[in-house]
Amino acid sequence: MKAEVIKRFKCKLDHKRYRPGDIYTGDPDRLIFLQGLGHLGATIEEATKALAEENTEPVHVGGGWYELPGGERIKGKEEALKALGGE
Repeated sequence: MKAEVIKRFKCKLDHKRYRPGDIYTGDPDRLIFLQGLGHLGATIEEATKALAEENTEPVHVGGGWYELPGGERIKGKEEALKALGGE
């Protein structure tokens, strides 16, 4: 599993120094431990899933057009919501 480093640290297993923005790769137990210490943020998989869930609303792009999360453009807010399976 992979996670983004948010706090600088030196890994006791591979003796490498990690800085914020680096990607740390390790087993799930190690990632959970380092997350508990505040060195790592969410795993890449968790962050991707959260971003996909966050982008469930159509985005108004002007002129009455809305862009769906998949990139498709639809005219009218109600039509865009229907296409998403919403209201």
